[in-house]
Amino acid sequence: MVLSTYANPIGNAIDVNNNTQGAIFYSSAGNINVNNNVALKEVIGYKLTLANNASVTYESGLSNVNFSTGPGGGWTLKRGSWVVVP
Repeated sequence: MVLSTYANPIGNAIDVNNNTQGAIFYSSAGNINVNNNVALKEVIGYKLTLANNASVTYESGLSNVNFSTGPGGGWTLKRGSWVVVP
């Protein structure tokens, strides 16, 4: 697990690159930049940027894989902000 408390709105609190797999990343106040074929088990952050074949898979066995609508919930981008899809 990697934890960051860096709180600069311009820079990245955590920058994950180059085929990283299986880790858990947490940033309470900064952006997490994920790119270049990264496959992570869990990412929690103030802001998340995905690029270049990056993926995040919330797997069973983590402390909580449920979204607010239950395990079948998801997220979508509408009008510039993320909302829960029932």
